[in-house]
Amino acid sequence: MRSYLVVLFRNLRRDRLYAAINILGLALGLASCLILGLFLKSELTYDQHYAGYQNIYRIENEFIVSGKTERMAITSDALGPMIAAEYPDRIKASVRLRDNTNQGGISLHRVDQPAKVYYWDHSFYADDNIFDVLPIRIIAGDPVGSLYTGFAKTKILGEGAGAPYKVEGVGGDKISSTIWFDWIDEWRQVPDRASMMMSRRLAREEGILIGGSGGLNVALSLEIARELDDPSAYVVTILCDTGERYLSKVFSDEWMQENQLLEKPQATVEQLLQRRSASAPADLVSVAPAAAVRQALNLMSSWEVSQLPVVDNGEVVGGLVEQVLMTRALAQPTLLDRPVREVMEAAFPVVEHTFPTDRLAPMLTRDTPAALVRKDGKLIGIVSRYDVLQQLIGTR
Repeated sequence: MRSYLVVLFRNLRRDRLYAAINILGLALGLASCLILGLFLKSELTYDQHYAGYQNIYRIENEFIVSGKTERMAITSDALGPMIAAEYPDRIKASVRLRDNTNQGGISLHRVDQPAKVYYWDHSFYADDNIFDVLPIRIIAGDPVGSLYTGFAKTKILGEGAGAPYKVEGVGGDKISSTIWFDWIDEWRQVPDRASMMMSRRLAREEGILIGGSGGLNVALSLEIARELDDPSAYVVTILCDTGERYLSKVFSDEWMQENQLLEKPQATVEQLLQRRSASAPADLVSVAPAAAVRQALNLMSSWEVSQLPVVDNGEVVGGLVEQVLMTRALAQPTLLDRPVREVMEAAFPVVEHTFPTDRLAPMLTRDTPAALVRKDGKLIGIVSRYDVLQQLIGTR
């Protein structure tokens, strides 16, 4: 095997043009075989995804044009019902389908307002027994909080229904007479978050800009597809709206976060330091162990900080808390001239600059009111309980 590979690469290097032509021809041949195989599979399995497809037939019209026999699936509207009536023992049902897109569309007039006309360019007609002939299961998506799902199951307005929801254009807080409940096989509810996150995902990954109701349909379709254990099954859904109307809602991080539909990104302790006011010290303010307590209090007052780390040769050896230190100094004034090392408390904990602030909050207590922040092996600042609290209430 090794010898064959050596000879192969040797020939490739020697006759590069000839080898490139051979490889290109082989690639084109394989691609052609693959495309031909897929085409044959599609033709041989046409409409086989319908249950009982062996008993479904399409009536075609055969005629001769310029001496050639042509066949088209275009017949008279009366032909299907007539054949079904002629052979009732052989034909269970017939359905007529008509694509009216190229026939000028359709227009509807309201009975109460004859002057008001609704016009559709793209339309498709089918008899109301279409799902008896083509067995398609219809599953309707419904927002959590809508009345439709409960009403479809019990035919009564159940308790606890009618809760508010954010997806627009679907669902309802009252039963509409325009919904044909008998045609829908199953109702499923989809949470607002799943619907809107799917809308955002489609815009991001597929370049399809739809609103929350379209996201609801796609989210439900994927849920149903995961439940199916049939490789020949098809799931079809409708993208029924455009996302242009929801740029300030579904596609707005602020709106989504305000409505608890999108988690706020976790802030790090470094970001918390960066959000401090301009008057806050840019670098870490610290004091040496040999410095006097009076000097430490002056530093706290000058920089308006309440916690002060004690640093010796780059190492944190202790910490000072303003309230504790002032209480002791007032009770014993001579303490002001003593070195810091004699009054300092345990060192503040040190966290990396990427540490999330929500994990820092439980670490900060009355006994440990601050934590030091380290980046690339260097201390860059200190975060106190007050800093974390300001972020929680939204002022930072």
